[in-house]
Amino acid sequence: AKPVSRNGNSAPESFAPVTVDYSLVREQDGGRRMVFSSSNGEVLDAVDIPLEPAPVPTEPPRWTASVLYKPGGGYGAGVSRNLGQASVGGLALKPPGRAAEAWIMAGWSF
Repeated sequence: AKPVSRNGNSAPESFAPVTVDYSLVREQDGGRRMVFSSSNGEVLDAVDIPLEPAPVPTEPPRWTASVLYKPGGGYGAGVSRNLGQASVGGLALKPPGRAAEAWIMAGWSF
């Protein structure tokens, strides 16, 4: 393929080497910008693109505590451990008029 210049005309077969310098500049307001320059080439265009820091993802909580209440009677408490998409835990329930019960649970997040 033959090189084509910016205006669509055919470009020469060979080009002289060009050195491009790029730097990350911190602004007084805390922003950052990339600056490109060349001491031996012609600048054809410029674009101003401010750079924003990428947010660092936070680690999801590992434990979940729950309180249970059934209107009309009954209550309980539970705790579960989150293991990625899976979770395991236990519940302690007190139904009305009955002894307390212990339950074991497992779950999957999707």
